Amino acid sequence: MAHSLKTMEGANAGDASGRTRASAAVRTARVTVTGLLEAAGAACCTASALAFLSGLWWPLDLAAHFRVQYSIVCAGLVPPLLCLKRRVSSAVLASFLLLNVATLVPLYVPPLHQLDPKPPTCRLLLFNVNAANTAHDNVLAYIRETSPDVVVLEEVTDALLNRLQALRDMFPYIVAHPREDNFGIALLSRHELTTSDIVQVSSARVPSIIADIAHPGHPFTVVATHPTPPIGPSYSAWRNEQLAEIARRARNIDGPLLVAGDLNTSPWSRHFARLLRDGGLLDSARGFGVQPTWPSFNPLLRIPIDHVLHSPHIQVSHRHTGPSLGSDHSPVVVDFSVHEPVRDPAR
Repeated sequence: MAHSLKTMEGANAGDASGRTRASAAVRTARVTVTGLLEAAGAACCTASALAFLSGLWWPLDLAAHFRVQYSIVCAGLVPPLLCLKRRVSSAVLASFLLLNVATLVPLYVPPLHQLDPKPPTCRLLLFNVNAANTAHDNVLAYIRETSPDVVVLEEVTDALLNRLQALRDMFPYIVAHPREDNFGIALLSRHELTTSDIVQVSSARVPSIIADIAHPGHPFTVVATHPTPPIGPSYSAWRNEQLAEIARRARNIDGPLLVAGDLNTSPWSRHFARLLRDGGLLDSARGFGVQPTWPSFNPLLRIPIDHVLHSPHIQVSHRHTGPSLGSDHSPVVVDFSVHEPVRDPAR
């Protein structure tokens, strides 16, 4: 009996010890608010850092597009972590907040020649209307309302092109290559087109339009293009190839030039920076801040991928985005004038 009691006592002691260890393990593995905040901060900082390597690999390029979101997350995490006395974590997040904000600042600083803006003489409207969008009447009404000189439309289908004929009174010159996928394209102009070509500038074989606009007193060239989205290695390579070829063609165009399109890249991608550098182009968004255009249905993830770029001959006086009108993109409206190029030391 005594032996049995000792055995039971030993078993109970062993069970108690096991329960104590299990309880300690549970306490150790318990999810805490502090842990969640620091994990979110670590993920944000990691993504922010990897985004600087966007030119090396297509998934890193995708990470580059969310500088605004990284800034918001960092700014939101610093105060609660400070309250929880996590000073090191707060300092790291504050550093990455400054780093991300630094990438946004250039969009709020106008080019040198925009410091003394001239009255606009032209307006360009860029809109990826979405091939699945059937709200064509709204699109046409918006075009009439904004009254641009030149319109660049993307994801143009045969059905939309037929509806665009109703705008012939405003735009007697139309060049278009409709498609039933996401790469139909059209250019509408109030002014005569002295030349116009539909070209394919990458292995993806999607159409782009190059047109010389005979605007009275200051003619200019428009390149309308829509590269493939970088959603895999092949599509990403095709997009990069198209951006590189557009840059080469832009560099060889002697005179005022605008490049307009859903470029499927953001201002913080290395590939976008190369397009500007190699093409001798400026971003029309400079001086007007971050103007996100896609996806219109999710404001938390919205990023600027619809762009109007221009040569130094062009001076942008105003730029804004409009309503989505049934598309997953917002249109971009740019008011500009043509003048002699001024060297911008910031470029």
